[in-house]
Amino acid sequence: MATLEHENPPPPLPPGVRSRIAALRAGIYCYVLLEGIAAVAVWLGLWFWASMAIDWCFEPPRLVRAVLLAVAGLGLAAAVFSYILRRAFVRLSDRSMAMLLERRFPQFNDSLLTTVVLRNRPAEQTGFNPQMLSNTIGRAEQQVAGLRVSEVFDPMPLVRKIVIALGLAAIVGLLAWRAPGDLRIWTQRNLFLADRMWPHKIRLELVDFHDGVAKVAAGANFKLRVRAFRGDTEIPVLPDNLEIRFREEGGDVQRKPMTPIGAAASVAAPADEVLREYGYSFTGLLSTVHFDVVPKYQIRLPYPLSAIHFESAGGDLHLHDMVLQVVPNPSLKLSLRCEYPSYMERNPIFIEPGAQPVPVPVGSRLTLSGVASKALESLHIDCPAADRRLAWQRDFSAADLGDNRDVFAFVFEPFPNPPVRGRRSEVRGQTSDLRPPTSDCTLLFTLRDADGIKGRDPIVLNLVAKPDEPPDVKVELVGTREPYITTKGRLPVSGKITDDNGLARAWYDYAIETPEVRGQRSDVRPPTSDLRPPTSPRTGELPLAQWPGHPAEYIVKDAAIEASQLKLAEGQKLTLTVRAADLCDLGAGPNIGSGKTWQLDVVSEDEMLTRLEARELLLRQRFEAIVQEMTETRTLLLKMDFSPPDDSKPVAPKAKSAGAEPGELTAPVEKLSAADLTSRRLERTLQALQNCHKNTLETAEIAAGVDEIRLQLTNNRIDSEERKTRLDANVSRPLHTIVEEMFPVFGKRLEALQPLVGDLAAGPSRRDDALKQADAILARMQEVLSHMMVMEDFNVAVVQRLQKLIERQKELTRRTIKSDQENLGEKE
Repeated sequence: MATLEHENPPPPLPPGVRSRIAALRAGIYCYVLLEGIAAVAVWLGLWFWASMAIDWCFEPPRLVRAVLLAVAGLGLAAAVFSYILRRAFVRLSDRSMAMLLERRFPQFNDSLLTTVVLRNRPAEQTGFNPQMLSNTIGRAEQQVAGLRVSEVFDPMPLVRKIVIALGLAAIVGLLAWRAPGDLRIWTQRNLFLADRMWPHKIRLELVDFHDGVAKVAAGANFKLRVRAFRGDTEIPVLPDNLEIRFREEGGDVQRKPMTPIGAAASVAAPADEVLREYGYSFTGLLSTVHFDVVPKYQIRLPYPLSAIHFESAGGDLHLHDMVLQVVPNPSLKLSLRCEYPSYMERNPIFIEPGAQPVPVPVGSRLTLSGVASKALESLHIDCPAADRRLAWQRDFSAADLGDNRDVFAFVFEPFPNPPVRGRRSEVRGQTSDLRPPTSDCTLLFTLRDADGIKGRDPIVLNLVAKPDEPPDVKVELVGTREPYITTKGRLPVSGKITDDNGLARAWYDYAIETPEVRGQRSDVRPPTSDLRPPTSPRTGELPLAQWPGHPAEYIVKDAAIEASQLKLAEGQKLTLTVRAADLCDLGAGPNIGSGKTWQLDVVSEDEMLTRLEARELLLRQRFEAIVQEMTETRTLLLKMDFSPPDDSKPVAPKAKSAGAEPGELTAPVEKLSAADLTSRRLERTLQALQNCHKNTLETAEIAAGVDEIRLQLTNNRIDSEERKTRLDANVSRPLHTIVEEMFPVFGKRLEALQPLVGDLAAGPSRRDDALKQADAILARMQEVLSHMMVMEDFNVAVVQRLQKLIERQKELTRRTIKSDQENLGEKE
């Protein structure tokens, strides 16, 4: 109780000080409130115009506008909390107010802060004299009497915020007054998130785009087209240009101007009419492209200022985030089932077409099927018109392509059966010649897939007509080197007849002409120059072979036609051909192939013998030349000297040349070195080897000629046992032995000698081996030649026969001339 009695209560603050501190506190709260309200107004104004600009220029979707509205709410909450709530509920103590006044008004000299702080403390704690404290309080009260609290505040930040807020509010009010519709649209779009669109001066539209996406085949070109239509405003304003901003996957953004297409239409055009069209070409697209289309305007300023280019920001519809999607090209895997014509007797085959044309036999029936790499919307097959073929098309819709819309099949005849020659038929209401088409059949497949992608290039299938070729007749007459035949002769043939689809039959086709002699007739056969061709030769056919099994190849062997079958007579001319027919039953019937055509004169047996004997004489003369050349070859080998050069021996002088004067000295013989001698031996060896090859070929020809004579004698049935023995055993067989056995041995020995021509030890033995073989060949040749010389006894008879023929021809010529003169005189 004693303590309480000694304590004095703190003196109250002077009224002047208390009022000024209260006024300062109230001013701070008012400043904070006004600043907070201004900050909120500035934020709302800025957000309004930012959202207006974004929404006006880009017209973002609802989600973006919702995000902007959320940003507005968050910013508003942040501004209210930061500028109002956080500061409005802060406790402002008297001490803080006093410090603020002391800081602003230095004349207080801490009297005001001392008054506020020490008035509540006992004197024992402060250590100040109460009287001094009272004086300080009085002094503070005196100084605060004329104080203006408003000078504590800096009004410029608040003024700026208020000015900005009022300016933004005024602009919004002006917008509400001048364009209430735009403000209403903004409110609906940004506050209520409605989908109402802004009115546009123009409206842009992409061609062939759906929901902002167009698909294009990989590697193809794409022509991007943008059309400008009349917008929502009363007067449309066309941009000076459109700019496309695109980016390929993994690439940088590129900006390119679009090219106007055609002239602009009148601004008074109806809303559905295109005011102008713009284009840009993408080439060789390999990846997806994302792009925007932005209208560009230009303001032309007076000279010397330049024009200003800017993007539209006042109601033009931008095209944002458009996608040009690259998808794989639709492809087609084709398959062919070929059914051959019935006469070919072949099973159907399956063909996988490739890049090469597919040969198709004429008259075949094809089943064409295919599988697409992806679902198709349509498939178009086009066959252009060609030689004697009308154009046709075939279309498959999605319903015709199976459940997965990727398969098709149809049957057709690319090269139909040719009709009988001369017939005509109605095709699609037109009369046309139905000869078989000779040109190729080209099918063009145009695909459009489920993405709407049309194949960049048509798929091409080339079908080549493969007509049934005639049989290939490779038949030769045997033993008819001389184009003559007797009335008792025969004509043997040998060879091969082939056909790709089977043979039906083969026959001899002949024509026999009987020439007429000018003037008087004679029993003697006239020369060819005095014969006239008959007006109507006798023709016919004789069967050669007929095959029920229809082979593709037939070897002709031991087949012959007899002169008696043809009823030949001397003086006639025979034309003979071997023909064959296949199994074709299309059009005009089987295809017929022909071999060589032979023309033979029908002669008597004497004339045939005379001609064959004359030919044998010619062969003997040729063989004598071969024997002579072989003798020279032996001489070359004999002169091949392998003795070494001897320098110690004197060099003999050369013999005097013809025309040398008496006593004239002759030059010494030239000395040859070892190398020169080797070169000379090599040269003679090579010459002998060349003669060996040449003589082999020529002797083989002589042997073939003798065989022909022997066969012709046999075929014409004029050979005797003596002739047969002489020609066959004594001439033909030895000649074949020389060609096939002796000459090859001789050639090998010469080849063995060739590398040893410089070897003086081994060379002579090799040379001697070759000489022995040459001697053996010459001995056999002389033996054959002696048998051929038997014909020398018949030379006189041959010459006599030839002389008789010449005399008869001269007599016939005189008669013909005389007859022509008589006929000429009668006419005159």
